[in-house]
Amino acid sequence: MVSSRWTRFATAVVMVFVSIAVAAQPAHANSSVLVQNCDRRDEQFRVNDDGSVSHRWQATPGSAWGAWYSMGGRTNYGQIDAFTNGDCKVEIFVTGTNYEVFTRWQNTANGTTGWHDWASIGGNFSWGPSRIDKFVNFEIVWGVRAQANGTGLFLCNWHTQPYGSPWTGWSVC
Repeated sequence: MVSSRWTRFATAVVMVFVSIAVAAQPAHANSSVLVQNCDRRDEQFRVNDDGSVSHRWQATPGSAWGAWYSMGGRTNYGQIDAFTNGDCKVEIFVTGTNYEVFTRWQNTANGTTGWHDWASIGGNFSWGPSRIDKFVNFEIVWGVRAQANGTGLFLCNWHTQPYGSPWTGWSVC
């Protein structure tokens, strides 16, 4: 019988980390992240000075940027991360004012019909994660990884199946 500890270790070994994580920053540090839709249009997300999240995008690949639009929400730590899922929906992650990690994702491929509301995926990062990034394991299941500030301990939470399934819950990874 293979222990769950070995399974987690083996999974961690084969994970390909696609990190665009940001180091710990003062609250509301105006950090941003750039991600590309499957149709090659860039989208940019930022945390504003007041902790709110804004978003802008290109109408066509390589074109000028549109105006910034509010996505609502608030973050304590000024960190944001985003990636494009295998089904061409962009998903973003922030740590909310209640210290949980929140996510928001496009309703359809390439974001043509808006965004799902903010949803908590739990966690308690009362000291603020010193990094948040995303990863994909050998089964093409997307996840998010956060490092507890000052501990060196990484916690992971991933979809139970590819593309928008429920989350597993936070565990050491």
